[in-house]
Amino acid sequence: MKIDRHIRITIVNFEENIDKSYSGCDLMEIKKANIVCGVIAYGTVYLLVRYGMCLVMPFIIAYVLAWTVRPIAVFLIKYLKIPDNIAVTIVMTGTLTVVFLIAAGICIGFGDNIHYIWQMCIGIIEDTLVMTRGVCEGIERKIGLEDGCIFAFLENWISQFDYKGKVGMLAENSLSMAGASAEWIVSFIIVVVASFYYIRDKDKIAVNRRSLVFGREINKVLNVIYVTGIAYIKAQIIIMFCVIIICYAGFLLAGLSHPLVTAVFAGVLDAFPLLGIGIVTIPMFLYYIIMGNIKAGAITFIVFIICYGLRQVMEPKIMGENAGISPLMTMFTIYLGYRLFGFLGVLTGPFAYIAAEEIRKMLMASRKEGCDEN
Repeated sequence: MKIDRHIRITIVNFEENIDKSYSGCDLMEIKKANIVCGVIAYGTVYLLVRYGMCLVMPFIIAYVLAWTVRPIAVFLIKYLKIPDNIAVTIVMTGTLTVVFLIAAGICIGFGDNIHYIWQMCIGIIEDTLVMTRGVCEGIERKIGLEDGCIFAFLENWISQFDYKGKVGMLAENSLSMAGASAEWIVSFIIVVVASFYYIRDKDKIAVNRRSLVFGREINKVLNVIYVTGIAYIKAQIIIMFCVIIICYAGFLLAGLSHPLVTAVFAGVLDAFPLLGIGIVTIPMFLYYIIMGNIKAGAITFIVFIICYGLRQVMEPKIMGENAGISPLMTMFTIYLGYRLFGFLGVLTGPFAYIAAEEIRKMLMASRKEGCDEN
């Protein structure tokens, strides 16, 4: 009853605000205009995300990179009196060096654990074969079949698998991978070059953007997206550190050989949508259960539940507090973005919603100005 009363009060207040803001207009016309503006705004954002995002993604990455490192270039130019081109070149060279060093460190750290991961995978395969053979023998005894016939049938079925077709498919995939690698290289070059020009010509780009026909409106939308982006980054950093701490404590209790490295690896993967903490903890849980280590399996599963629940609670809350949208709406936009756009939609869902709402408000404000003039 309290919820229904709160909803009724909210609706009444909303209609009273409409009456005050659009006192010179027909209320039904305003509602129709609101629907039309909403359809235009959300339809425009949908088309941009669906068809435009993939075309300009390297430039978006370049803009984010330039925004991150530009203060260093400004310091070099303003205080050390280094020429613009040289300062930007120094900053970009340093940034790329840091990125490559971090990537190399991750690869080396992961490489040190490859032997352990490989042995764990081999152990899972061997234990699975033993369990499968045991299940087959149990079925054979129950129904009175000859010992080993079911397992032999499975082995024969696997041996008849179309390896030639798979080899041909592998060759085709190799060609596709080569083409994709070339595209990645081209995109990387575009990101580097575009970042250079973004850093060097930021003020000129801002002036040119303001001189556009819809320059003021574009700036308002970009400012809203900027605030949302900061909130998203803040949420991911906070959740990542929490996940690493929880995983480290859990993996330490489970007796894992390299708990810290595995915890950091799990925390980084958890920040990526559709991967999450489960890509690390679920295989570990299955391995421990198969090996008969119930305690370690239970601890690993509890770690998965805690980290998963933590993300589901904290991410909408932090995004809502900093971006100005409720936790429920944040969760809804993330889910809707995933359903509409897949992996990309999980990242862009809240941004798309906020941009669409800002466009709708600007369209309604323009409609109000026209109504006041009449």
